[in-house]
Amino acid sequence: MYKIFRNIGLIILIVMSFIYTNKLVGVVKEYDDIMIQIKENKDKYSVNKEEAIINKDTIIPGINGKKVNVDLSYNKMREKGNYDNKLFVYDNIDIKDKLEDNIDKYVIKGRKNMKVSIILKLNTNDNIIDTALNIYADNTWLNKNKINQNIILLNNDSGEYCYTEEKDTDILNKCIKRGKNTIIPTLIIKDNSLINVEKYLESGIIITCNKYNYKNISNYIRSKGYEIVSLKELLEE
Repeated sequence: MYKIFRNIGLIILIVMSFIYTNKLVGVVKEYDDIMIQIKENKDKYSVNKEEAIINKDTIIPGINGKKVNVDLSYNKMREKGNYDNKLFVYDNIDIKDKLEDNIDKYVIKGRKNMKVSIILKLNTNDNIIDTALNIYADNTWLNKNKINQNIILLNNDSGEYCYTEEKDTDILNKCIKRGKNTIIPTLIIKDNSLINVEKYLESGIIITCNKYNYKNISNYIRSKGYEIVSLKELLEE
């Protein structure tokens, strides 16, 4: 009987020692300068999620959030021996409504701050402008020309996105079957006037233009401090 009680006592002593050691380690970690700096700075590097804006049959994509994982970040920095914000480890915070789950809705805009996209609409005999990031081309044009793999193609049969300048259920349904999102541009510019660009320029807009007004529009947008990006980047969640 004595041996039984002795063994039980030893087990309790080991368990209590383990608990005490863990608590001691936790206390030491909380007062570690690296941990203090992580907690002071973690909110600067966290990003709140922005849910998609859905209005009946249109969608403006949301943006996923991220939150600093304090303990994993501490472990990486402790291993290095000093605080380094490049070693932050993040937990993703996903939005509820994603573009890939809403291909039955028209995409009308992006959400990236100070970024816009221009879609160059090509006619049969047009050449691609060197600085174009997104082009809309029909099958006739595609049969006669090749495009750089870095350019985002909008085409209702083979493009990365589908495209229409107004709501069109035939195009939408066709692209639903293809599993592709359908884009409706925010602005369609058919002449050399910059009036509407000046009036409606804001973060996230999608502009369609032709090769004759592309340069003026892009120059004006950049002069206002905006970055022209591909649709893929603009709509990335």
